[in-house]
Amino acid sequence: MVSVSKFKYRGREMEACGFIEKDSPSWAAFHIAFFLSSYVVPLILISVLYVWMLSRLWRSSVGGRSAESKKGKKRVTRLVVIVVAAFASLWFPIQVSNGCGRARLKLLLP
Repeated sequence: MVSVSKFKYRGREMEACGFIEKDSPSWAAFHIAFFLSSYVVPLILISVLYVWMLSRLWRSSVGGRSAESKKGKKRVTRLVVIVVAAFASLWFPIQVSNGCGRARLKLLLP
């Protein structure tokens, strides 16, 4: 369950949303949904779209079958692999850190 709590901060009344019970299934579901929506789904989406783009590039007859055309296509393919690998490798530690931090926070809070 989610609740809205009111509190005073520096003389102003503030509101915050939070889970009522930290051990409830909604706490775990929220973190799983957050990980999926902020890392897994974007990674799958960019991978599928880049594979689709590369398949169209390699099937196209623009530039013919010259060595220069193949070299350019290989360069584009390598760049796409680097971009996807960079996304996956640079965002994964952040996701793990956030997940571990939330798990630690869950253990510390009453």
